[in-house]
Amino acid sequence: MLIGKMGVGKSAICIQIINNHFVAEYDPTIEDTYRKQVAVDDLACLIEIFDSGFVEWNIQNYEEYMKEAKGFILVYSVDSLESFQLIPKFYEDIVKFKKLEEISIILCGNKSDLPHNTFAKADVSALAKRLSIQHFESSAKCKI
Repeated sequence: MLIGKMGVGKSAICIQIINNHFVAEYDPTIEDTYRKQVAVDDLACLIEIFDSGFVEWNIQNYEEYMKEAKGFILVYSVDSLESFQLIPKFYEDIVKFKKLEEISIILCGNKSDLPHNTFAKADVSALAKRLSIQHFESSAKCKI
């Protein structure tokens, strides 16, 4: 399940993963589900990605999806401090429904192709360490 502020590129990440395509035009998502069959260790697996959208985050709207999810990608945009500052709230909402030992959570700084001096990388590293989650930067546009 992808969770993040509107405009951070959650849908672009999903479309890049599923269709190997970058969509340049922004069309706000209410919510959407993407599916793709992949091979993992020579086994056919179906990945299903739920893009939470973001009109106004309200955990009650996504409670059922959160209960079913096995993994979460917390997405912020590297050029938006506000999107980064929302990450701890999203994390807290996840742990209300899930036991940490039963799920995977990763932190994704999207739009790494853009200049990003909005906040220090040390702040990102500190947050990832505090939450005990992996962090990486990506660019749906550049297939990173």
